Amino acid sequence: MSFYQITKSDGTTFNVYYLEENGPGNLSQPRSILAVNLTGGAGSNNFTLYGDLTYRFVSGFSFNVINSNGNNGTYTVGTGSYSTSSGYQIVNVGGAATGTTATGLVGTTTYTATIAVDGGAAQTITVLGSNATTFADLVTQINGQLTGALVFLVGGNLRVTSNTTGVTSTIAITDGTTPLFGSLTGYVAIDTAVAGVTTTGNTIIVVTTAIPGTVLPFGDIQYSIPTAEIATSLLLPGRGIQNYGNIILSDIVQVMENFANTTAPSYPIEGQQWFDTTTQTMNVYSGGSWTPISSGIQLTATTTDATTTAMTPTVASDMTFASVSTFGVFTFDIVGINTISTTPASSIVYSANLKVSVQLDSAGNYAIIGSPIVTVIADPSTSGWTVGATVTTNVVEIIVTGAAATNISWTAKGTKMYGS
Repeated sequence: MSFYQITKSDGTTFNVYYLEENGPGNLSQPRSILAVNLTGGAGSNNFTLYGDLTYRFVSGFSFNVINSNGNNGTYTVGTGSYSTSSGYQIVNVGGAATGTTATGLVGTTTYTATIAVDGGAAQTITVLGSNATTFADLVTQINGQLTGALVFLVGGNLRVTSNTTGVTSTIAITDGTTPLFGSLTGYVAIDTAVAGVTTTGNTIIVVTTAIPGTVLPFGDIQYSIPTAEIATSLLLPGRGIQNYGNIILSDIVQVMENFANTTAPSYPIEGQQWFDTTTQTMNVYSGGSWTPISSGIQLTATTTDATTTAMTPTVASDMTFASVSTFGVFTFDIVGINTISTTPASSIVYSANLKVSVQLDSAGNYAIIGSPIVTVIADPSTSGWTVGATVTTNVVEIIVTGAAATNISWTAKGTKMYGS
């Protein structure tokens, strides 16, 4: 098989195949049909393509014939075979699984199986249920641990395929004590392994319906890669893709602009950033959802002779909770500069950290949870001072009370953090 294997930062991998684009709008480039065989009618008619394409043309897979003389249309694969092929083994889960299908694995349970590739030592696969709630997650988990082979969702089942070809290309799956595969939704059996073969040839695609004719040109085959295999928000070009420069440059621009749009990019990966042009906020994808990234807040106020001053943000939206779903946490570093004592005005004489937690109440307003937490970092004086906070109309205010006969210029530099 001709593909690029892409390794992510966490060590998991995915593939970008020859003449395919992995990403949204995942349409393959046309593949030339070498021959058409009408022998046997429906269920036996077949197309011939160059190369080993059995990883893609499996039972139930649909594709389109284009640019032909009379054969254009959509076809479904009955069987696909190649005279030089890889060994594989199928975990039968009823033939209906997709990338979003729930696996049925329990979150706190650790499941195991072993997979021996090409006659080598059995490789232990360990999966925590909470890390594989869908079949797409499960595929990622297994491929991240497996060497020399890859697992795919093929025809609604899991198929483990060796990266080599020929008679020594084999797969041997054994379920663990807490069975990884036997615990899956719809599990039927681990089918008998199929070893690779060594003679040369092309891929023969037997289709389920009759092919109209054999008049030249035979045309091309084109298809979309399964949604479960789409790995990122980018359109990554495989080998042989025409005009790949335009695709790569478009990908670069999207990364530069952090996928700026009113809607989040599809197929995000852990750690990906997205700039929401509606709210003008940067978001990060983590744990299966988008979360706004913390934003800095700068406030200033002055206290004079023990007066109490509220530091309210210049731009109220910087500190509102409108976009927080249930609760939010604000932290502030409070710095005080004495402007009338013998201490130079540039000297920091008071320093503290303030943490405010807020929660939505039954009336739809936010209120402080418990008491604001104040941690004194530096207080070289004996004059005394206090720091607190209130929430008014869903806007947090910092309250700094200075000591008598003291004129302190306070600056609060804060960070807005969101909860769930």
